[in-house]
Amino acid sequence: HRGFGKTFLGSIFGLETARREVEGSILIVSGTLKKLRTIVKPTFEQILRDCPPEYRPTYFAQDSMYQFPNGIRVHLCAAEKGHIEDLRGIHKVILVLIDEAAFFGDEDDSYPLDYVIEHILNPMFIRTKSTPRIIMMTTPPDVPNHPCKAYYERAQMNGCVATFDILNSDIPKEKIEELRRRNKDPLAWEREMMCRWVVDTNRLIVPEWDKKYVQEV
Repeated sequence: HRGFGKTFLGSIFGLETARREVEGSILIVSGTLKKLRTIVKPTFEQILRDCPPEYRPTYFAQDSMYQFPNGIRVHLCAAEKGHIEDLRGIHKVILVLIDEAAFFGDEDDSYPLDYVIEHILNPMFIRTKSTPRIIMMTTPPDVPNHPCKAYYERAQMNGCVATFDILNSDIPKEKIEELRRRNKDPLAWEREMMCRWVVDTNRLIVPEWDKKYVQEV
């Protein structure tokens, strides 16, 4: 997604799921506590600004959790040391929304995406009665062989991928063209604006390597 409002759209989906379900927990996971506080939490507050009183959840700051009148809980979680392990005690998880999944592990205290999913999130679904879902909202990573690529390819094989580049946004075409002309890094434009999986050869150990060199012996 680019210019489409990944966090906003994901938060709406999470809130609507919370309103319709009758029991369980929803997790919105960000890479760091800082991103959680500066991006995810303000987005939630923006959406809930005109929420009818009968549907409005109560926010518990100590637990970073919204509790809805129907009992559903929405937990805001950070995938960093000292916080991600706290998720192990959350039960009946019905939905996980991962914000900017391709950038987990970038910061020193942030856990890698595959560790978060395989060691923390997947085991939570063992006792979930409804169909569990993990939804990742992200632009492609800027490093090769990021774990996000494997999850993306698996989801694509099952028809579970939706891609929205800057051309799908409400940004005027004139503005997009202006941004493109001013951009001095073609790879960054392809990745950040067009949501394409491109490799920066400057970050490869052997830039000249190609899969065509792989042969059976």
